[in-house]
Amino acid sequence: RNQPTKKLEAHISWTIAIVLSIIHWIFAVWSSTFNATTFDEVAHIAGGLGQVLYSDYRLNPENGVLPQMVSAAVMNAGGVKFPSVSDSNTPEGISWLFSDAWELGYRTLYQEGNDPKKVLLLGRSATALSGMLTVLLVHGVARQVHSSSVFGSLVPTALCAFCPTMLAHGALITSDGWFAFFMNLAPVCVHWMLEQSGWRAPSSLAREAAASVWCGLVAGVAVGCAGVAKHSGVLVAPMALLLLAVHL
Repeated sequence: RNQPTKKLEAHISWTIAIVLSIIHWIFAVWSSTFNATTFDEVAHIAGGLGQVLYSDYRLNPENGVLPQMVSAAVMNAGGVKFPSVSDSNTPEGISWLFSDAWELGYRTLYQEGNDPKKVLLLGRSATALSGMLTVLLVHGVARQVHSSSVFGSLVPTALCAFCPTMLAHGALITSDGWFAFFMNLAPVCVHWMLEQSGWRAPSSLAREAAASVWCGLVAGVAVGCAGVAKHSGVLVAPMALLLLAVHL
């Protein structure tokens, strides 16, 4: 005889998931302190600070705006100094005029009196929040797919929380961590929207309409965030079409 699947109560399940996500953040930030400045971080630091301080998006435009702004907001709050770019006759001003993110990022790290370790720690601490959210997203999806079973809910969550790739790269000041989160969140939200939007037989027209509007707004925000996290977010479009075809 098949034994009934043991289910995990929501408050216990989510408490464990939150603890695992916090552990993931701590490990990711702590392990990043052993890394030197990586190549892409230099341009992301300058791009983000340019956006936060001057609302100027010319620096490092080839990467996502949202990840750079999140890290830069924390760095700015932590007192990180950005080069003075008001005088176009100075090296800093010339770099600003020609959108040289690499030069401005290098100066921010090493020539403005900032502690490079502090700059990296602040920015990486902010970026590592994407890993926390990814762990919680995996947990939510796992609970849904596996009907809240103990094994099905916690094993995927733990695998995500202690994934070596996420721990090694998720905290770096680049677009990848936030893109990974939103690129997983967007299809989930689109699927949720399609499930609630009447592609299947609705039980109540008014309730269905309200649910469709709410789900559509959430899905739209998720898809938009994927797009501003990295230009590769356009890949959400074929995913959404495939999900639509499945639900028809």
